[in-house]
Amino acid sequence: MLLSGMGVTITVLRMGGGENWRGDSVDGTGYVDDHDIDDVLIELDKSNQSTDFDGREDYRVSGTFTMDVGDDIQAGDRVQLPDSCGFHAGELVAVEGKPFNWQLGSWNPGKRVRFRGVGSNGSKR
Repeated sequence: MLLSGMGVTITVLRMGGGENWRGDSVDGTGYVDDHDIDDVLIELDKSNQSTDFDGREDYRVSGTFTMDVGDDIQAGDRVQLPDSCGFHAGELVAVEGKPFNWQLGSWNPGKRVRFRGVGSNGSKR
């Protein structure tokens, strides 16, 4: 990995069955698996601010995880951010899209995947 030993540990929560268009579990079983991934680099987006249609500002977390190529994470997983994320510590985020190998020429420093915050009920926002 790019900076081995410099990352944090994240907890991955995998839902059973699948998700509907709102990101909710369709079979109602909730999370069927959880596991930790060590040595993950978390890059928070510089601007997590959006403005709702009524003019109110809302802060949402989003960013990118970088991890070892063989780590088990996939689209639809939820991840609990570690305490080291400061203001966003403990926040639940959703993996957006499929992870991709980050390759620079013949060097493959790791796998990257985007994430964004989810609502208190687990639905994506």
